[in-house]
Amino acid sequence: AGVISTVDLFRLVKKRAELMSGINESGKLATAVGLDRETVQRICDEVNEASGKVSIALENSPIQYVIGGKEEDVNLAVQKLKDAGAMKVVEIKVSNAFHTYMMAPMVDAFKEFVDSLEFKKPECKILLNCKGGYSDDPEEIREDVINQCVNTVKWVDCMKQLLSNEDVKIAEVGVNNS
Repeated sequence: AGVISTVDLFRLVKKRAELMSGINESGKLATAVGLDRETVQRICDEVNEASGKVSIALENSPIQYVIGGKEEDVNLAVQKLKDAGAMKVVEIKVSNAFHTYMMAPMVDAFKEFVDSLEFKKPECKILLNCKGGYSDDPEEIREDVINQCVNTVKWVDCMKQLLSNEDVKIAEVGVNNS
C-alpha cells in the first residue's frame, strides 16, 4: 500500500522473526473451536487467577479463538476449554506463544528497528491487527506493527470492517488453491 518499501518490508519481517526466535522462555498456542469470546476470556481469567497467565492471541472467528502463554498455563486452560464444551481444542505446532505477553522481551528492540524505517501515508486504508479497524495514519500503522507482537490479533473485527464495504472482492491464495 506504499507505507514502507518492499525492501524494508522484508527487513521488518526478518527482524521480527530473529527477535521472536531469540526469546528464551518458551510458550505455546492452542485453538479452541465452539466457544464464544466471553467464555474463552473467562477461562483465561480463571487460569490467570489460579496459576499464571494465558491470553487470547487471535480472534479467528466468533467461535474460534487461539490462546497462548506458558506451556503449563495453556495446558490448564485447554482442559478448562474442553470442560466448558469446546467442540475441538488443538495445540498449534509453533515455536512460541506469539501475539501474547511472552513476546514482550523483544518489543523494545523491535520498536527501535521499526522506528528506524520510513512509514508513509498509505495509498489506501489499512486494516490494523490490534485495532481491528482501518487507518491511513502512518504513525498509527507503525504502532500497530509493533503492538501486534504482544496483543490480540482482531481478525474478526478486521473481516467485519472489510465486509462492510459494498464493493469488495476477496480471493483466497495458497497451496492447492485453483
